[in-house]
Amino acid sequence: MASTAAPQTQSKPVPLASSIDVRVVNVDVTVTDGNGKPVTDLTKGDFEVLEDGQPQAITNFSLNQRKVAVSGSSGESSTAPRRKVIVVIDNNYIDSRQRSLTLDTLDRFLEERFDENSEWSIATIGQSLDIIQPLTSNRAKIREAVAKARKSGTVSLRTDELDREILSDPFRRAAKGGYNYEETVRFQARDRTSRNERSLANTAKGLTEAARSYSGVDGKKIFVLLTGGMEMNTSFAAYDNGRDHEMNDRKTGIAKLIDQIVIEANTGNLAIYVINVRPSDMAAPQHDVENQAWGGRVGASSTGETDISDVDSAAFTLAAATGGLNFTSNVVRQSLDAVDAMTANYYSLGYGPQHAEDGKYHSITVRLKKPGLHALHRRGYLDVSPDVQLEQYLRLRISILQPSNSVAVNVDTKSSAGPDGKPVVQLTAGMPWQQVTLLRTGQQYKGRVHVYLAVFDKDGTNVGFHHQIQDVALTPEQFAEAVKGAFRYRMSVRLEKGDYTVAMTMRDDLSRDVGTGVQRLRL
Repeated sequence: MASTAAPQTQSKPVPLASSIDVRVVNVDVTVTDGNGKPVTDLTKGDFEVLEDGQPQAITNFSLNQRKVAVSGSSGESSTAPRRKVIVVIDNNYIDSRQRSLTLDTLDRFLEERFDENSEWSIATIGQSLDIIQPLTSNRAKIREAVAKARKSGTVSLRTDELDREILSDPFRRAAKGGYNYEETVRFQARDRTSRNERSLANTAKGLTEAARSYSGVDGKKIFVLLTGGMEMNTSFAAYDNGRDHEMNDRKTGIAKLIDQIVIEANTGNLAIYVINVRPSDMAAPQHDVENQAWGGRVGASSTGETDISDVDSAAFTLAAATGGLNFTSNVVRQSLDAVDAMTANYYSLGYGPQHAEDGKYHSITVRLKKPGLHALHRRGYLDVSPDVQLEQYLRLRISILQPSNSVAVNVDTKSSAGPDGKPVVQLTAGMPWQQVTLLRTGQQYKGRVHVYLAVFDKDGTNVGFHHQIQDVALTPEQFAEAVKGAFRYRMSVRLEKGDYTVAMTMRDDLSRDVGTGVQRLRL
């Protein structure tokens, strides 16, 4: 009886049974009128969905409503699934003083408007992502995480600013006998653009990891990004002749980073709400563009189009392309209240794409047939398989902070010294046989289990990952005996001495149920 399995790997295993996958792409749409008030009386016939410009048949439709929570009220609503709010504090663009004031406001918001039917997570981004608190509905844990975020490091972008009148006046540049500002301005523009690209690279890395961390979570998901000074435009038109190749390369690099964030957020169905916490004297904001639903200069119209002429704000692009909003007023409490209200009422649309999982990015357009309305929704998705998404998730630290538990998986470890002196760790993962789906084929019961091993160092960095596939074949006699015990899988890994966290995940091939066991090691 194969009660303990040895490693077995197959690149493309033959399917155990014929199946028809019913794929649905879900699009959450927030609809407001010209005054920014939610519109909640639309029907499926009022919407039109296009993928890559081609009309799609809407197969799933629902209106999700939640009462906005007030002090002393739970905000409970039976028609809305549990909302997931991920607060991301971008330390690459916030100084410690402004962050402290912002988190004071967040604390007051949580005290007065926290909705226990929502789950919140708190994360910071510096050189990397740090998820301080995974999703929870426990307000005390969230407040503790906010307190920890106050102690994280920040990077200030404050610099001395040039005279705005000089920067925008081409006649000053050509003034005879005066100071030649051209080289000074170009140097500062190039320097600021380079620093902005470096900072944005860290932010992009963090947001990409955060998007992958929460891509598999069900329900309405939003990022509340507390940041400032993310504007892409750090050059000045009067002094920019377009022939500065170094500057052009930097701008191209920034554009690619923005695209990377948008693709990952849209693939994970996460709307980004950007809240500006930049003080008024922070350097080089050239465009304060907002697509606020209550009358911002730029917004999505009933036709699904967005006016992005003369817009080069990174914050605006992140919000507009993912179905969120960009708040530039620097009034944090007002912005938090608006996010709470905007995400309390939304429509869920679903359609079946006409292509297989092709690994390509597909655009999404939602049009409203009634005039004068605004729609916020994600603008596309990267079509990757659930298996790929699961592997991406299991390589991230969040997978050991908030492991999957639909299947009870336990992990036993035993270490010994190898021939070269390096520790060899024997890992055994087990789960109940009842959670292995077995099909009767002739005189055998057949099934398949996927086993994933992820190893993390003491800093939470993934230093090893393996995906093994184990086919199972039992006789009726073995089957009758096996269901009384556990399916076990063993593997060995060689590690350097140090502190590690190992996670072994098991997935049943047919039911796709997943469970993870986590064990800490000191070698």
